[in-house]
Parts: sequence; structure tokens; C-alpha cells
Amino acid sequence: MVVESLKSWLPETLENEVGDLCVQLRSFNGHRTVWLDRENRMWHAEPDEMLEEMGHRYVGTFFRPAQEDVCEALAKLMPVRPAMRMRPSSLPAPAFARVGALAPA
Repeated sequence: MVVESLKSWLPETLENEVGDLCVQLRSFNGHRTVWLDRENRMWHAEPDEMLEEMGHRYVGTFFRPAQEDVCEALAKLMPVRPAMRMRPSSLPAPAFARVGALAPA
């Protein structure tokens, strides 16, 4: 199922909140804007409320969304893999770099 595969991209806390959020949004007659705070918790507000001033990231504006729609929008904000710190290499720097090694003869 597509929703299940998209949920795998989300942190476990968000994975459980998506269904609850969609149920909550069904009770509103208008659009709601979904935001993600610094602790990866979801918030929803009126579209004219700008929560980015409080450090929240914009997820999307929805009108009674399906879980798949919210999961897709959230997955776009999630890193593909954890950030890696680069460590200096212990190998010596190359004396030269060859550019165009496969150029035709």
C-alpha cells in the first residue's frame, strides 16, 4: 500500500500522528495549514496564520486530506539519510588529477 511505504520515511512519532491529523482535519469546513515544529510535531492552523515565525516548517495546506496526501508532503521534508560528518582523510593528497580520462583518441 502506498500510504504504508510513505510512512516508512517518517519518524515513528509522525507515523502515528498522520491518521489522527486527518481525522481532526475532517471536522473543519475550510482549508487548514499543517506545520512541523522543531521537535517534528505536527500542528494545524488557519491558512493565514504564519507559524514559520515560531520556527515551524510548512508542510502544506489541505482540505480534508487523505493520509497519503499528508504522508507525501511530510516525506518531502524528511532527510533521505542522516547527515554524515566528513572526517579528514589520512590518505595523502594526489599529486595530480586527471580530467577527461575517457576522451576519444
